[in-house]
Amino acid sequence: MKLFLIVALVASFAFSANIVSFTAESIESQKDANNLALEGLAKQLKSRVESETKVTREERKTESGWQAEKTMESSKKVSTNIVLKGAKVVPGKKNGKNFTATASVDVDQMASKLMVDLETVQKNVKSKDSVIRFDMLDRDYRKMTLDMLALEKLVASYDDLLENMSYVKEVPSELRLDHTLNELTEFLLANLSSLKLETEWQGENLVVTISDFAGPVVAFPIALVQDSRDLLNGKTDKQGKIVFEKRQIAKNHGAGDIVVRPDLSFRYVRTADVVSKTVHYESAKTAGSYKLECSASIAECGALKKTLSDGGIALSDGGVAVQAYLEFADKKSSAGLFTTKLTLSLKKGSEEIVELSQGVGKDIEAAHVKAIQKLPFARIKEKLE
Repeated sequence: MKLFLIVALVASFAFSANIVSFTAESIESQKDANNLALEGLAKQLKSRVESETKVTREERKTESGWQAEKTMESSKKVSTNIVLKGAKVVPGKKNGKNFTATASVDVDQMASKLMVDLETVQKNVKSKDSVIRFDMLDRDYRKMTLDMLALEKLVASYDDLLENMSYVKEVPSELRLDHTLNELTEFLLANLSSLKLETEWQGENLVVTISDFAGPVVAFPIALVQDSRDLLNGKTDKQGKIVFEKRQIAKNHGAGDIVVRPDLSFRYVRTADVVSKTVHYESAKTAGSYKLECSASIAECGALKKTLSDGGIALSDGGVAVQAYLEFADKKSSAGLFTTKLTLSLKKGSEEIVELSQGVGKDIEAAHVKAIQKLPFARIKEKLE
């Protein structure tokens, strides 16, 4: 409830039957009186609700025979977003200590401006419909889905404009929007359902192939997803293929899984049940092996061994001795999370490798493990060799 006092709200029609106005007063400020006048004007237009009552007679069979029943259906159109096109606010004289304002709108002008908007959307819908059909002929799935989303927004905006128009004047049937959104959506989903996604490791490269009912698909967008984030993106070539290098895939983790999926609107992909694929990868191991000697906690040493091993560094008890020293600088954030800065020192004989990383976790141990997992294993592997 607002703290200020609304002294009076007076609604009145101006002399012209085509002008709707609303006068408001507020003890708080002139700006507040202006806003109250606009709100009142919106509510006054909104109150012009169309209601229809439909009475039907229905017969249904019961154990005692056929019985007639009356059913009543009522429908009301209520808009929560009336567009006050051309509304004017005029500050009035103070009524004692109260600020006053009157908001008014010419209903005919409002209807005229809404009609211009409706015609504009109609033209855009027709144009977008044609564009989508060309997208489909070209089998350009990315552009097709983007244009379909745009068409849906246009159709929705037209419905909103029609609803606003209904509060100004009776909406003639010829203003009904003629579109083929449902037909185009069905065609798009049918095409998406025909997609076939194939993956194959060829040496150090991952080859992804996309085809549909007509064969290989050119310029089809593909995303490689890891940890719920896009790792790599690209489009297929003339053969419907795209190649991703393992060194790029393994830049965050030396080993793991990635999801290969169409880089399209998730809503269409999910509805069409387009299949994604999960691919496992591992970094090539070093020629020599190393014996890691770690003096940190069990969890920290375990995370370090796994990170280095996944990153392609061969570890064994009979390998070259490498001493690992981990130094953490911890800090607790206002949100209750822990942030740590890690300094890792690896000593192999007279050589020393120093690397830095950071991690965040719900507790100190989790933050330490996350920092270890983010170490640049590829650079460490290169320096050890």
